[in-house]
Amino acid sequence: MHKITILQMIGYGDRTRTQAEVVRLFQEKYPELPPISQSTVSKIEKQFRERGHVRQLKKNPPNKLSDDQKLDVMLMLEENPHTSSRQTASALNISHSSILRVLTENQINPYKLVPTNELAEDDFDRRILFCEQMMQMIDGNTLQIENVLFSDKYRKFGYGPKLSENPHWMKELHTQNPEKVNVWAGIIVENIIGPFFIDGNLNGETYLALLQNNVVPTMAN
Repeated sequence: MHKITILQMIGYGDRTRTQAEVVRLFQEKYPELPPISQSTVSKIEKQFRERGHVRQLKKNPPNKLSDDQKLDVMLMLEENPHTSSRQTASALNISHSSILRVLTENQINPYKLVPTNELAEDDFDRRILFCEQMMQMIDGNTLQIENVLFSDKYRKFGYGPKLSENPHWMKELHTQNPEKVNVWAGIIVENIIGPFFIDGNLNGETYLALLQNNVVPTMAN
């Protein structure tokens, strides 16, 4: 109703109003309604010129998959639960949103694999020893805790299986996943250092460059 009113206020032919004039006239005529903007007037005018009407367009319902297509999705995931939803969509030539709907209908949730570093047998003892040494240094006043920079890095990968419950799988990997992002950040007293994003693999050389080029200059400032 208000769209028709706005069109009438715009006018036609040589008798047209500017968008600012339409906004002002609408507010004067309908002070009880929320004010409109010039962009609203522009959109209504554009819709009328392109479509010949200002009716609300009905959204097309999503394409429904056949029972055979849904079965293909479930069979593919059954054969290889590590296949991502996007890989499944590409292999079956089905939209990604349709794949997600099939998963939801079958109460299957996509899980992200979280790669972690394997701990060696003596890593636990080394960690305990480090903590004991730190406590001794603090007790002996040979270490000022406010001068310690606590840091960590985070690596994000982009893949994961789909299951009805979290399987807590463990998979040994001997190669670096190329689709990853390394992020390093630290905290000293109440100051946050970073975050810094690291291109490629994080090794001794890149870590040293990170400290020299990013961490130390930031702490100096």
